[in-house]
Amino acid sequence: MAMLRYVTGWFAPQAAGPGVRPSDGREILNRPGARAWTVGHEVQEAVLDAAPDDTTLVAAGHCLAGPAERRAALAAARSGDLRHAVRLPGSFLTLLWSGGALRIAGDRAGIVPVYWCQRDGVTWWSTAAAPLAALIGTTPAVPVLLADLTLFGVDTQLDHARYEGVHRVPPGHALLLRPGITPRTEVLPQPGPFSFDQGARRLRDALTTAVGRRAQAYERVSADLSGGMDSSTVTCLAARLRPVVAVTYTDAHLAEDDDLIYASRTAADVPGITHTVIDARRHKANQFDGLEDPAALPVTDSPSLALGQLAVKAAQLAPAVAHATQAHLTGRGGDNVLTTEHSFCVDQFQAGRRWAALRGAASYARAERVAPWRVWWQLGRSAVTSYPRALDGLARTIAGPRPLAVQRAARWENLAWCGISPAAGRRMADRCRPPRRRGPRAPPGPGRRRACDSGGPARPAQPGVHGGQPRRLRRHRPPALGRAHPRTVPGHVGRLRLLGRPQLRPDP
Repeated sequence: MAMLRYVTGWFAPQAAGPGVRPSDGREILNRPGARAWTVGHEVQEAVLDAAPDDTTLVAAGHCLAGPAERRAALAAARSGDLRHAVRLPGSFLTLLWSGGALRIAGDRAGIVPVYWCQRDGVTWWSTAAAPLAALIGTTPAVPVLLADLTLFGVDTQLDHARYEGVHRVPPGHALLLRPGITPRTEVLPQPGPFSFDQGARRLRDALTTAVGRRAQAYERVSADLSGGMDSSTVTCLAARLRPVVAVTYTDAHLAEDDDLIYASRTAADVPGITHTVIDARRHKANQFDGLEDPAALPVTDSPSLALGQLAVKAAQLAPAVAHATQAHLTGRGGDNVLTTEHSFCVDQFQAGRRWAALRGAASYARAERVAPWRVWWQLGRSAVTSYPRALDGLARTIAGPRPLAVQRAARWENLAWCGISPAAGRRMADRCRPPRRRGPRAPPGPGRRRACDSGGPARPAQPGVHGGQPRRLRRHRPPALGRAHPRTVPGHVGRLRLLGRPQLRPDP
């Protein structure tokens, strides 16, 4: 079984301690009533700074801050202010020991989570839930796990983990452990608000700092270069400071796109990039290979489809392994930083920029190849529905007479606050749909014609055509978007022409 990478510890100020520790753990904190270890980390991945009054700040993971930055964060943390500590560059777990109390904080994005449980009067915490579940001998929380795999726009865990008896600290919060009180969470100070220009400059500085400091910290650096904006940005930023071995993966499906062309152009135009292309057709790398021995697979907190990519990743990372790389950079998660969610149209609409929102929704409809009126309808519905009411509606759908398994998510529902994920909706609908029964063929009627009439096979009439002649389409009125009048277009879905200003009524 591959070892899980995590940070863990316990807090027991009024007890002698549990007397156990994680296997292969390296101790990073030892204070009266509190211990902490890293598992699967290198020695340099945990840094500790202490003040004369025993206030201690520990960063476990990839902390990119320098000594001066950490000392300034420690000075602020002595008064209980974790704001500077959690904003240090990098991705890591923050531990603050001060006055006999322990504060534990992950990152605001939830990439470094925090879980906790209690056993025999001792509070255990960890960045992975599976070790805690094994410690207390619990089982998976099936409803939470199922909701995670099937829903979008819903924080299904809140303060609960995917295991019974294991709690989660929500992102943007810290776990406070203090003698004599029940473990509780506290909200961390949030940055902002910022104007658009200020936010753009902060994003630029944060991105260049994150990539630049990683490139400077290691002599041998490699990166994914898929040809997309995310990986290309990361690779080019790193190549300014250090030679980079860039790897582009392609296969029979990806070869039909232009990504390889863009990746090759980027590597040719930017100095310092050594480009390598891995073609799965030549390396015989297939998805879901290498899964014959479950005991050899990495341990994860929940089922992960990424396990099916192990053979592909082995071929993709072979050039980085041959280069003896010390840091491999990817553009994974870049869409969360460098692009905007489609639901920004809803924000525009609610802010009064209604025509801009309609134009953005129409652009999204063209990109997804769906009728604009469907996207406008969902835009209007989301604009007049609060998030709590959207959650209530989703709950009624799940508990209603129509089973969740036959709900089919649509592409225009990306503008909804929450719903059923498209992949889950399609998969469950296909599995739960009753088989079709073949009946006698219906005789030709309006909208159909015999094959002998035209010398070709019979086919249904096109939308908007009745018996070969144009007919008026049924009116569609997206909610709260004003009056809509369809224009009759032979053989095509009628377009919507919005008249008057949309009238919105907020939720009661």
